Amino acid sequence: MFDHARTLLDKTLKVSDDVFGPEESVTLHGRDLLAEILHAQGKLDEGEALLRDVLRLMIQQWGENGRSSSKVRIHLADVLVDKGEVKEAIGLYEQALKIYDSLLGGKHPETRECAGKLASCHVHSDDVYSAKAVTDMYCLTVEDVKAPIRARLEQILLEKSKSSKDKELLKANDVGSDEDASFVVV
Repeated sequence: MFDHARTLLDKTLKVSDDVFGPEESVTLHGRDLLAEILHAQGKLDEGEALLRDVLRLMIQQWGENGRSSSKVRIHLADVLVDKGEVKEAIGLYEQALKIYDSLLGGKHPETRECAGKLASCHVHSDDVYSAKAVTDMYCLTVEDVKAPIRARLEQILLEKSKSSKDKELLKANDVGSDEDASFVVV
């Protein structure tokens, strides 16, 4: 499924490069999507490199404080979390959260999703005080913080699950899914 999506997206990006140029919005957003596909495929180094390049170009094009730049920061942080580079991911989530909070407000779903991911990273790095500060500031529930962890776990388990019996068992045990708060959004 991902290979087919990547093939189609590669063709689309080639046309976008030719028609709009590599630094235009539509091309950059397409490359962000390609990086999400790479992330979902477990090609973390390739996805990270692409996201770093897209982020650099977005910042160059629109500045540090744009919503699109923040979204790419989150996608890059998601990849870094999966690579175990939580400290750098925390910095990216913090930057994105600050921008989302100023642009969208603290109650916006994208702001809360980012805050949940940040709090989750603080928990993983055993910094419960920072996690509590984020959860208190954005009135997050335990579920808001657990959702990114659970969604990523479900994706990994479903990818590794070979038989339909395993998939049924996972669904019966309600591992949970919240694609809007997932580390991987495809």
